Amino acid sequence: MNEIVRLYAQHASIAILYDPKMISGDVKLKDEDKGRELKGEEIDLFVANSLAEFRLALLPNLNTWSLASSAEAATAAQVLSEAELAQADDWHWYCVYLRVEYADVNKLASELSDKSTVHGGAVQAVGPDMMVLVDRGDKLKELVSVVRESTSKPTYKRYPVRDATAALKTLREKFKGKPVTFADAPAGHIVARADATMQKAIAEAVATLE
Repeated sequence: MNEIVRLYAQHASIAILYDPKMISGDVKLKDEDKGRELKGEEIDLFVANSLAEFRLALLPNLNTWSLASSAEAATAAQVLSEAELAQADDWHWYCVYLRVEYADVNKLASELSDKSTVHGGAVQAVGPDMMVLVDRGDKLKELVSVVRESTSKPTYKRYPVRDATAALKTLREKFKGKPVTFADAPAGHIVARADATMQKAIAEAVATLE
C-alpha cells in the first residue's frame, strides 16, 4: 500500500504527507489474468478505494496532500450545491444540503443513514424540510439520487380494475404506511396519488390483481 501511495504521488506530481504505519498492509486489484491498465479517474478511484480499506482518505491541499481518517475527511468535506456535485470527482468527500418536499425528512434521513459510508458518512435532518449529507463523491451522488426519487412531486393516475372495492382494500393494505392515497373512480377504475417511484410499484401491484 505504501508503494501505491508513492507511485500515485509521483503520477499526480504531488507530495503526500503521512505516517507509513497508517497503511502497513497489502491491497489487491482483482481483474483478468492479463492485468489491466488504469487511466484518468480510474487511478484516483483505485487509490481511494484501496485507502478506504484502511478507513483512510486523501485530503487535497494545493500541491501538498495528506492522509486522514474517513471521519476527518468528512469533517473537512467541501460544501457543494446539488448541481456542483453532479460535476464533481467521485473520490473526494463532499457535503450537500438538500431541501426535501413531499416526504418526512426525519424518516428519510433515518433510512438513508444505513446506506451511507460506515466510517465518516452522515445523513441528518437539520430542519422541517432540510437535510445534510456527507460522503465520498460516488456514494453521495447515489444518496442524492435516492432522495430525489423518494421526494418527487405526487401525481394522480387512473388504473382499470375488475372490482374497485376489492382492489382498493387490497392496495390499501399492501401500501399501508406509504405516501399513497387511493380513491374510487367511475367505470371500473381506481385513482392513486403518489410519486413516480411509488406509481411504478402500484402499477405492478394492480397487474397482479385478479
